[in-house]
Amino acid sequence: MSDPIDDYLKSLRRELGTIPDADDIVAEIDDHLGQAAAEEARRGLDPVAASEAAVMRLGTPAQVGRAVRTQRGRWRSGDPIVLAGWPFLVAEIMLIVGGLALATSAYLFWLPCGEFLAGQDGLRCYPLMDAGVALPAIPQDQIRLLAVHLAALIGQSLLGLGWAIFALSQPWRISTRIIALVPTALTLALATAELLAIGEPLVGDWADLPMVLLSLACPLAFGYAIEDPLPGLRAGRFSPTHLAPTTTYRRYLWRVALLALAINSAGTFSYLLDSAVMGGLTGADWDTPPGTGLISAASAVLFASASLAVGRRRNPKVTGENSPVTLGAVRY
Repeated sequence: MSDPIDDYLKSLRRELGTIPDADDIVAEIDDHLGQAAAEEARRGLDPVAASEAAVMRLGTPAQVGRAVRTQRGRWRSGDPIVLAGWPFLVAEIMLIVGGLALATSAYLFWLPCGEFLAGQDGLRCYPLMDAGVALPAIPQDQIRLLAVHLAALIGQSLLGLGWAIFALSQPWRISTRIIALVPTALTLALATAELLAIGEPLVGDWADLPMVLLSLACPLAFGYAIEDPLPGLRAGRFSPTHLAPTTTYRRYLWRVALLALAINSAGTFSYLLDSAVMGGLTGADWDTPPGTGLISAASAVLFASASLAVGRRRNPKVTGENSPVTLGAVRY
């Protein structure tokens, strides 16, 4: 008959995977189980029964392995984690509304190009396609121009603040939070540009730098986020009668990625792709095709909505076997 402790330790070693000190952890637990089995034997149990009792007191290999991986920040994709859902919801709503505001701004900007898109002589559209800035030719355009600026100001601000609320509420290290706030600073810089330009032609080339940096900062922020071991993630004892909201680590990463893509929609890379697609759709070979900006804004709405949809999926069923908390009396 195989030894229950040996079988347990082999299963635990598989659960620990590539944790650097996995062998030391197994050795420590082996010592703990040996002491527990000896205590059970002193109470009159035979050696096999004593070993089985010691193993049962510690918890299953899956539970202990998950607890150790949690403390080491070595999450597996299917691991359930307890995480507050409100920061995701707030960020998603703000990003969706921000994307809609940016779409409104782009629509109002290109409104004079309706004649061009209808195959007519677009005299009011040509300056927009040529310069990429608003050039009010008649007094009536001033109201439209003001609305363009205000919608863009609202959109950029909501994108930046929504991502900031999300980043600051995550159980990340301080360094990760700082990196994650860089996209917020850049989107708020774009919003400031819109604020300063109200009543004047749209922001010129000097706003290109924040857009370029935003396209670089968003992947960097996401990279830091997925490498962060979530050291601030609090674990509570599993209770079958009171379960905190849970998600899986895989779903958590998907939502972080989708939110990062949503705010990245305001960056230069997204804008260039947007311009290329619009050029093909409208047949405009000018510097900036009509409708540029609409796809970027729609992308922000799409990615934030996708994150919202992922979050609305049913949470994994939590049982004693897949509890996302630290079980047992031993902590490592």
